[in-house]
Amino acid sequence: MKKLLIALLLLPLLARAGDLPDLGQPALGRYELSRGQLAAETAYMALWYVDYRQTMDIKNYCLRQHPGGTRGPNGIVTYPNGDFCVPYESNLLLGSHPSDAKIRNYFLGLGIAHVAVTKVLPTEYRPYWLGAGIAVQLYTVIKNKRMGLTVNF
Repeated sequence: MKKLLIALLLLPLLARAGDLPDLGQPALGRYELSRGQLAAETAYMALWYVDYRQTMDIKNYCLRQHPGGTRGPNGIVTYPNGDFCVPYESNLLLGSHPSDAKIRNYFLGLGIAHVAVTKVLPTEYRPYWLGAGIAVQLYTVIKNKRMGLTVNF
């Protein structure tokens, strides 16, 4: 799975490799990314990966904040004094307690979809799409960092 994630991170670099021609027409360069767009897509994918790693860290959040607890099968961490901690994901598409497989599948789909939409959008709309994607990912990464989620490579 790590190899697939690394390949997805490098996908923007491959976007410059070629063009998708229309049927019966020569390639016109519509699907090619400029250097600036390629840099923006690479920045998005880097932030996307940090967000992925932070999301994978949610299940360890309570144990790291308050050591000495035990995690139950439902994800709730209980402590000897009777206190408990419930780590949860705020992304509605993932659900409150997503499994590792669900997180991986969600982020793989998100990454592939973002690159595909970037390639298909007309050139004049790409900067807005890429800028919005970077802004959303940057906001999410900063919010996760402030909550105490870590990035373990």
